[in-house]
Amino acid sequence: MPGDALFVVPTRAARRPRLETFLAAFAGTRTADTRLLIATDDDEEGAWDDLLLPAGCAVVSAPRMSLSPKMNRWAVPAARRAPRPVGFLADDTVPETPGWDARLIEALSRAPGIAYPAGLRADIPEHHLTSAAVIAALGWYFEPSLRHYYTDNVLADLGNGAGCLRYVPGVTVRHDRHPPGSPGDDQVYREAAVQGPADQAAYHHWRCTRMAGDIDTVKAAIAS
Repeated sequence: MPGDALFVVPTRAARRPRLETFLAAFAGTRTADTRLLIATDDDEEGAWDDLLLPAGCAVVSAPRMSLSPKMNRWAVPAARRAPRPVGFLADDTVPETPGWDARLIEALSRAPGIAYPAGLRADIPEHHLTSAAVIAALGWYFEPSLRHYYTDNVLADLGNGAGCLRYVPGVTVRHDRHPPGSPGDDQVYREAAVQGPADQAAYHHWRCTRMAGDIDTVKAAIAS
């Protein structure tokens, strides 16, 4: 799946209505040759047989795992196979700006790094597109000690430390998530909430022990 860029979208069968909303918005707003990998669990494989996919997109499956290892399972090989950037989008996002994908791609064509649109927090790349060289050099997209939370904090730390975090203004990818306890919450967020304290501890451990070395890795990758 070459294309101009590839986004990995982790999902589960119970979240199919959200995914279908995302796919419709994606198809109606992309203007580049942007591809999707819908990353599913192999114990739910039959749930996707009649899913209508935009052109250039595919469903892939692997044993059930939490967000970070699932993202790494598909993003890292994709980054190593082709030089085009690889990104992350949640299945409950709604791209709203026509050409949002082309603008993220264009930001990385000027200089490699991590590009991200407007979000809930302007200083944290909640959803992002990352140069393949950065992912390949690190050997991961989401820090492997994390399971769900603080992945975006790690990317912000790396991007700021290496001087390659590229905010693209005027681009909106809305996130319609339902946190635990809110109307419409589901098992994915409930499981993530249980993991939250461990992810927080893992994030702080990474900052204290590995962040400096990972920033150096990113700097070398974007300089080459």
